[in-house]
Amino acid sequence: MHATRAMFKASLLSIVRDKQLMGGIVAFPVIFLVAFAAFDLSISGTGLGSDGGVDYYSFVVPGLLAMTAMDFAVSWTSASYARLKETKVLRRLDATPIRRGSFVVGQVAARALIGMVQTIAVLVVATLLGADFAGSLALLVALSALASATFMPIGFAIGARTSGVESASVLSGMIVLPT
Repeated sequence: MHATRAMFKASLLSIVRDKQLMGGIVAFPVIFLVAFAAFDLSISGTGLGSDGGVDYYSFVVPGLLAMTAMDFAVSWTSASYARLKETKVLRRLDATPIRRGSFVVGQVAARALIGMVQTIAVLVVATLLGADFAGSLALLVALSALASATFMPIGFAIGARTSGVESASVLSGMIVLPT
């Protein structure tokens, strides 16, 4: 348990110290929200809402949360795992008494916590832009953390199988946003 806690703390610190990563985690969904705010439309004909339509944010924000959770969990996890492999940190971890399970649980827990922060940032910006949410926001944040934790094995698999950070980024991009 001590090793898992240490890996959680180390992983969380490495994420928070990476300015590019933290900027991307927060800026990516906020930019999408602001862009979608320019197209503030009413989704009509669904029978929901007081005027027979659905609030635009009620339609867009859940999909945006799912997309950002998957992007963060797959893309950023695969790139950071590939970087750890490139710099031979994973080989050095094998020489320590930390079990691989503690490493993985610490990574997943730290990234799930960051995913919760990302979800809260999206909800705050959406609320500032006029979104009105029904249901439990705490449950939404918890489900977002669960979604991040669910998609992370894909990121670990990509990071483990690719030769470097660049190839991990390309492959994860093909999986997250296939074209």
